[in-house]
Amino acid sequence: MTYSKLVAILGYTVLETFSSEDRVHNAALDFTSLSNEELAEQFAELSLNEFDAELGSENKRMNRLARATIAITRVLRSRGPEALRLLLPLLDHQNAQVRLNGARAVMSVERERAIATLQDLHRRGPGAQRGASGMSLYHLESGIWKP
Repeated sequence: MTYSKLVAILGYTVLETFSSEDRVHNAALDFTSLSNEELAEQFAELSLNEFDAELGSENKRMNRLARATIAITRVLRSRGPEALRLLLPLLDHQNAQVRLNGARAVMSVERERAIATLQDLHRRGPGAQRGASGMSLYHLESGIWKP
């Protein structure tokens, strides 16, 4: 997905186009200008990119993308439970990273469904997502993570 924005530079208005991953390079990770629906779409797209980065062992890119999904979760959380619930369809996504990130994000509003998704990933997800979901479940059960 590409976005466009108008930027005023030295009195001239310039149309700037950038991709969803370009947006992540912004140090501030400011997603507040996007609608809830756009945030949900960005969340899914960035999660897919995170999966690809993991497959390619691109750790810096993975970390940058993970920080972006966390930032989106915070924005949605600040907008209330209904905004977070827009991520619920991601729990049924075909990609394991999208399901993992989605389950973590909606834990505070749909705990049972999020736990079921993490348990399923822990049982039969790909290696990295299997491990990450297992750690999320452990942290939840031991009280380390309190969504």
